[in-house]
Amino acid sequence: MPVEIKPLHLLAASMLIRRGRTEGWLREPIEGLPTWANFHGVKFNGIKVGPLPGFEERGSTVIASRELIGEEEEPLMTIPKDLILSKQNIELMAKSDQHLRELLQALDDFGRTTRGAVLAFLLMQATICCPDVKDIGVHTPLTEYIKYLPDELLPTFWSEEEHELLEGTTLRSAVRAKMNSLLREFELFRTATESITWCAKHWWDEEVGLVSEPP
Repeated sequence: MPVEIKPLHLLAASMLIRRGRTEGWLREPIEGLPTWANFHGVKFNGIKVGPLPGFEERGSTVIASRELIGEEEEPLMTIPKDLILSKQNIELMAKSDQHLRELLQALDDFGRTTRGAVLAFLLMQATICCPDVKDIGVHTPLTEYIKYLPDELLPTFWSEEEHELLEGTTLRSAVRAKMNSLLREFELFRTATESITWCAKHWWDEEVGLVSEPP
């Protein structure tokens, strides 16, 4: 029988997001996204972002704001290159952000992968949104953008009781494998960063850490 892991480590990693959503410093109403987009040079052509009428509980999506004419349309969305969340852009930002650079270097090979760089960058951006965190990192347009991102409802965030509902389905083994993979990734991340002073304080401290394990 496969060994079942308790998702405490994974829940711990989401504690920062949950706290930020609850306290309000990591949440902005989606209605503010057009203002952010216009200020930073993002162009919408015949589309808008918001809840689909009648399905508001499902979050926000991209909605046509007028009739679109197939191949005759210009691009529906134009995004400046420096707003693209890519490994190349993160490495460029790290040149002027000593804390991000320190984080990526500590992650070694993982920090040189696209997944590792993006995960580290997003976690750091969420961290510096917290009003308790001072003098860490450099604020970028993406620091504000992540406040508009929706909450995830993926099976990896479900409770153990909810996971039991998957028994007898092919999704059960797939979720179990994903949980184990995420656990290994989490442990790698923690081991690599717990010796960095600001990470130890703001992430891993048992009393005040934003990403510390729940008791």
